[in-house]
Amino acid sequence: MASDDTAPAFYPEWAKKSKQITIAGMICCGVLIILCLLIFIPLAVTKYEAGGSCFLYADTFGFGASSVCDYCIAIAVVLLILCAGRLGLLVYKFLEKPEHPVIEKASKWFSLYGVHLVIVLIDVALLVLLLVVACLVSVGTAHLCNSLFGSRSKCSDGNGVILPDESVSRSFHTSLSISETAAWIGFLFWLLVVIFEVYVAWKKDTLQPITSRMANLKGGDKGGSSAV
Repeated sequence: MASDDTAPAFYPEWAKKSKQITIAGMICCGVLIILCLLIFIPLAVTKYEAGGSCFLYADTFGFGASSVCDYCIAIAVVLLILCAGRLGLLVYKFLEKPEHPVIEKASKWFSLYGVHLVIVLIDVALLVLLLVVACLVSVGTAHLCNSLFGSRSKCSDGNGVILPDESVSRSFHTSLSISETAAWIGFLFWLLVVIFEVYVAWKKDTLQPITSRMANLKGGDKGGSSAV
């Protein structure tokens, strides 16, 4: 089930060279790390300004549920940690450090020549969670702007929002817009990563255990029906 470090035959020639594909992997991880930072830092800053409350889904009656911002921040941090871990493995491999059993095993699970099936499933789950984050930030920001200023187009830092300590936040719109843009770009980027992983897994028959089990289940159901 675990992947190996042999380049699949369908890879382009440049990708079959360990150094080049490792650099490409490091760049992808670096981009995702930056996007994760741009998702959760602005949200964390606005949450701090609001005394722990959340700007998302705020209206004339008060701020939105704190759990909404907490969820968005948490998913971005989880993805950041995962990407940072992968980046560390790639850097270690790129620098050709002495072999270490734990590092070597982890490198095979996250190999650019085909990740482990468990990692594929985790990445698909994170993709769905990241989509939820992007939707929450977009809809939550739109709800805030529509409730307080009448429309999204009239929403700007210049208008300002009164905070619990009676000060005025004039950077909320920029912060939320940065998080929203980063969330959608991050989702699309992660979608490409997942598509690549699933495609490689399919070509290398990594998904065969799942498809075989599903076929057996269908065969069992048909056998049970015919017996009845």
